[in-house]
Amino acid sequence: MPSITRNQIIAANEKMGNGFVLDVQYYVVWGDKRCVKHINLDEKHVLEVEITYVSEFERFPESMKEWHVPHIWLQYFTKGDGAFMTSMGMGYKEKLGERREKKMLSVLQKLTHEMTDEKIMEVYARWNNPFDPKHVA
Repeated sequence: MPSITRNQIIAANEKMGNGFVLDVQYYVVWGDKRCVKHINLDEKHVLEVEITYVSEFERFPESMKEWHVPHIWLQYFTKGDGAFMTSMGMGYKEKLGERREKKMLSVLQKLTHEMTDEKIMEVYARWNNPFDPKHVA
């Protein structure tokens, strides 16, 4: 299980922009670093925004190559009783950059400075989320 110190978390978060932070729980459980932010859409709904890597695979006759592509990934949550929230579906993701051989947190940190709330909401508008009440007929 990966471990991380408080000082490492602080140092990682200081290099992020627009309210993004290192998703420490995800790192400790899965070993992958990703940047996360929550935006309250209204009193009942929260948009979770992740800047993370998604794997792509390229097949060759004798082998396979894994590439890592930075993406923005949106997930829509409904607040429940207490501290619990629920979501449905797999969310929505869009590519933010070119594929890379290595996952580098510094690349994700740089992208957090580019992804303002306005840009995030533009991505959200392209999603046409079927669970959002504004999209339900």
